[in-house]
Amino acid sequence: MLVLLTLGLSCSQPEPTSFVLITIDTLRADHLGAYGYFRPTSPTIDQLAKEGVVFENAIAPIATTLPSHTSLMTSTYPVRHGILSNLQFYDQPVVTTSEIRTVAQMLRAKGYATAAFTSSSPLCEISGINAGFEVFHGPPPYEADQSRIDVPAEITTDLVLGWLSQASHPFFLWVHLFDPHHPYKPPASFQSLFTTDTALDGVLRERHVAPRFRPKAAKIINQYDGEIRYADSQIARIFEALKARDLYERSVVVFTADHGEGLYENGIIQHGWIYNAQIRIPLIMRFPDGRRGRVTQIASLIDVLPTLAEEAGLPLDTKYFDGVNLFREKREFALSQREHRKPAWVDLNLALTSLDWKYQLFEGGEDLLVDIRKDPHETRNVLDEYPMMADRMRREIMALVVENGARSPLVVRDSIPPIVIEQLRSLGYVD
Repeated sequence: MLVLLTLGLSCSQPEPTSFVLITIDTLRADHLGAYGYFRPTSPTIDQLAKEGVVFENAIAPIATTLPSHTSLMTSTYPVRHGILSNLQFYDQPVVTTSEIRTVAQMLRAKGYATAAFTSSSPLCEISGINAGFEVFHGPPPYEADQSRIDVPAEITTDLVLGWLSQASHPFFLWVHLFDPHHPYKPPASFQSLFTTDTALDGVLRERHVAPRFRPKAAKIINQYDGEIRYADSQIARIFEALKARDLYERSVVVFTADHGEGLYENGIIQHGWIYNAQIRIPLIMRFPDGRRGRVTQIASLIDVLPTLAEEAGLPLDTKYFDGVNLFREKREFALSQREHRKPAWVDLNLALTSLDWKYQLFEGGEDLLVDIRKDPHETRNVLDEYPMMADRMRREIMALVVENGARSPLVVRDSIPPIVIEQLRSLGYVD
């Protein structure tokens, strides 16, 4: 369902529109006030939600930083662009081609100034995510021991404000803040902002966190929420700078995340998996034409660019996009896959999410069908109760994998795992 109020909507933009993209690492949608959270973690983000369009059911295509951002920046599924983990594990940087290009490459070719400021090593320059950016500030790559360098949000924001002070319009600005990623250590003034109370205890019970883990989960969530509030305060600084230069109203602003975080839900602390805790993310778009509202249909990160191309007039070549315009086409399913740390054709840990159902296909384990309407935290497998729905969603998963994997330009499928061949043959996709 789409609930949308449009103020002063016109079919064409009177001038080129700048594009501000803010991504927060590891941010669950359900820890923001705009998505119903009980704590005041996000006053700036909540205000943005009131001024724009909130997509209530946005899904990440993979719960890992580099591949998820690659999908966002190219409107392609991971199985197509071939980035299935961060660079230090997969040893595959982002590679662009005539069919897979980043939004920065496309906008720069149209005369936009392009700048990116990232806060963690998975999005360093050698990852390839810098393609198309005239200005790119990111941390160094991982060290030999795989330790990363994380830049506090305040330092990244300082760099952003310096660039904005002299930026020419139109521009594409991407800001990535690493907080609230593990190890959950907000600045001192935010460490005691949230404490365990009966409301948090209720959230842990609602999420079916095992009783023995609840004290640890509560401690982590208090710090996690403090980091969200810290990141929110830095976003406020960016918005203030945009307004001071009369750029806020002339820009389309997109706020989202690469993935969520387990926080002991489903027995998982961090991310990389395909449960809702890891793949359900915030997605908010603020348009210069003043439209606002809430969209309940399923959305994917790969839909951001095609939506902006038509609705905000960004000069993007949509011919090879996998996503859809969320205002003009109804997405029934969103495909996600688990992080895969060794080059292979595809990792058969996949998920398909609709408004009502969630199907998880597990390599080497029992598949999972969940009635999301009754069981949003994915605690009960109803696979045997709804075999026709399970079969339909399983076939849809494999069709999407085959279609998009066949169009991948990267040499990431030297040998197709036998289990994949078996699955494809059983569904009639190979002889």
